[in-house]
Parts: sequence; structure tokens; C-alpha cells
Amino acid sequence: MPSIQYGTTVIDYQITYKEGKKDISILIEYQIGVTVVAPPHTNDEQIAAIIKKKAPAIHKQLRKLAEIKSEESSRQFKSGEKIPYLGRQYRLKVIKDDSLTDCQIQFHQGKFTAKVPTHFNDTERIQSLNHLFKKWYIEMGSKKLKQRLKLYENKLNLSPSQLTVKEQEKSWGTCTPSGNIHINWRIFTAPMRYVDYILVHELCHLKYMDHSDDFWNLISSLLPDYEDRKEWLRIHGPNLKL
Repeated sequence: MPSIQYGTTVIDYQITYKEGKKDISILIEYQIGVTVVAPPHTNDEQIAAIIKKKAPAIHKQLRKLAEIKSEESSRQFKSGEKIPYLGRQYRLKVIKDDSLTDCQIQFHQGKFTAKVPTHFNDTERIQSLNHLFKKWYIEMGSKKLKQRLKLYENKLNLSPSQLTVKEQEKSWGTCTPSGNIHINWRIFTAPMRYVDYILVHELCHLKYMDHSDDFWNLISSLLPDYEDRKEWLRIHGPNLKL
């Protein structure tokens, strides 16, 4: 994998050549890292020169990604910890309970409460609450999506065969040829404007199963600032296929 030196940091990047592309673009993604998308026959020296020129901005975005990954991997589900939901942070209160055999969670008046069996060790608590919070995001996210769907399907005159919230490792959302839309539950940790973008994006795929100008124009008719929303999600989320 090619790389450049920026101060004390080594920036690794991969190169993808795309037919019909006229300029060089740089993607910085959650799981993949730095990808250079270039026209065919672009030489390595040209690409390295652009990476060096853009190194300060690339380094800044990579640091943001590192902070996000560190926060996710360090979640311990202890009292005082903050849990994200629709762009806001809500404090978690953990209560030990002798009568329980498994964990329970509740969201009430802007606070998460988790009841944990007294005999659970740290690993058992983290694994159990991680599972419960995932289920909670799926349940609450499904309700929220149904509300937003009514708004946008009327404006677009498009409706999915099925709309589900589920685990998705490498995309925020997908639309199948049969008209089923699947949304990554993790999007509900982000502000509502990004949830809306993912929903609108997938709804527009019901009409255009590609990323043509017509597709982006349809999104733009509802979300004129869609490019800003898309870029934020590319930086903060999984390997987007948008």
C-alpha cells in the first residue's frame, strides 16, 4: 500500500482507477481509511503530490475517525457514561439488582437507566448491555423511521415494499431490487438530519437504481444540502456505498 510521511505520521492510502473520471478525488472512510479515486493512467507521482498537498486536511479527518473508534471501543456501560441518540448525549445510570438474572434498560425523561444483576462481572455487563442497546436502537429507530417515511413518501410518491432497521456492517442503508429498504441501526446515534438523508437516499433508489444525475437531482429537490450530509456520514460512519 502506498504512503506518504506527514510530520511524524505515515498516511497510507489505496488507489482506485475509474473509467470516465476526469480528476482525482480523495475519500476518507470509517473502515477503509484513505482511498484515491483517479482517472486511468494517472501516474503514482501525480497521486503522491496531491496526497502531500492535502495531507493536513487528511490528517485532521483521520484523527477524528480515531477518536470515534476509540470512543466506541472503550464503552463500558458505567454510571455517568453518555449514550448517543439522534445526535444528543444522554447519561446512563447503572443500578445493581440482586433479583435479576439478566440486564434491563429503560429510557425515561432524558436518561438511560440500566439494571444489572449483582453477580455480573464487567464482561458480562458490557456484553449484555451492548446487546440490549442494539435492540433498543432497532425498536426506537423503526418507530422514528415510520414517522419520517410518511413525510417523504408523500413528497416523492414512492413507497418501499418493506422498511427495516437492522445490523449492517458496511453501509448506512440499502435498497433491494424488490423495493425493500434496510437501514443501519447505528444511524440513530446521529442527528435527525442524517437519518433523513439516508432514508431519502434509499427512497430515491426505488426510482433510480443507480447514482445518475437524475438520482442526485431527485435527492436535491428535497434536501438541497445533501452533499454536506453525505460527507459527514462518510467521515463518521461505516464504508458507505453512496
